[in-house]
Amino acid sequence: MPHTAHTPDSPARLPEDRDNRRWAAAFAVIAAAIVAVALWPWGWDVDVVEGSHPCWGPCGVDAGETFSQEPGDVWRVDIGSVGTATLSRGARLTRADVEEGVTVRLDAGRMVVESTARGRELVIETPAGKVVDLGCAFTVEASETETRVHVERGYVALETVRGTTVVGAGSAAVAQLGELPALPLRDDAPATFREGAARFPQGELAPLLTAARPADTFTLWHALQRADPEDRAAILSALERLVPGSVPADHTRLESLRLGALQSLWAALAPAAYREE
Repeated sequence: MPHTAHTPDSPARLPEDRDNRRWAAAFAVIAAAIVAVALWPWGWDVDVVEGSHPCWGPCGVDAGETFSQEPGDVWRVDIGSVGTATLSRGARLTRADVEEGVTVRLDAGRMVVESTARGRELVIETPAGKVVDLGCAFTVEASETETRVHVERGYVALETVRGTTVVGAGSAAVAQLGELPALPLRDDAPATFREGAARFPQGELAPLLTAARPADTFTLWHALQRADPEDRAAILSALERLVPGSVPADHTRLESLRLGALQSLWAALAPAAYREE
């Protein structure tokens, strides 16, 4: 068998060289795995404030994943560019897989949101309705038949298949399954006004108008859109009494619920109705 001479251009392959190649290949695989782990989209970070952790060790909420709490658990969730949320009272949360913005489903429990988004980037779906963040801080409480929203800063839209209620700072609203959301009420609304709001769906308008304050006018803005046509002039008269100059002399466009006229009325009432807390 011919002998092959080893020259500087064809160095001898010693056993140690083969071992080195195997170690280099193994190191490359390990390095690729480390990079993959570093780049993997782990989702939203979950920190435990009280109670048990949703998983063993660090974890996040990935698209399509559902987390359920025990009644005493309190978790703080980082929801990316949108802000943060604190979950409690046995919350059951699912993160939806959507291309734009952030959508979650809250089937039960309490979710307190501190949003840094520009608005409409966060949507919270519940059994009784949908809460659309318009750029604010707010709390959502959900059950199988009811959704409650309280707003600390900014606005949210509480939507159901029957319609929408816009809830502003220092106010709250409730939606029952399959029903139009209730009128928004300020936290400091007097009992007589709350009673009038409760009687309004039954067609009783006078108690609501009699007890209204300037701070309650945005509740009347919603009532205007839900009242019978023959009752709209009385609501507009009450709004003008409470916030002089807010209602034009010609009520025609407002009584017809024209969008532009309603938006202008909103702007005129906002300083009195929804001052920031």
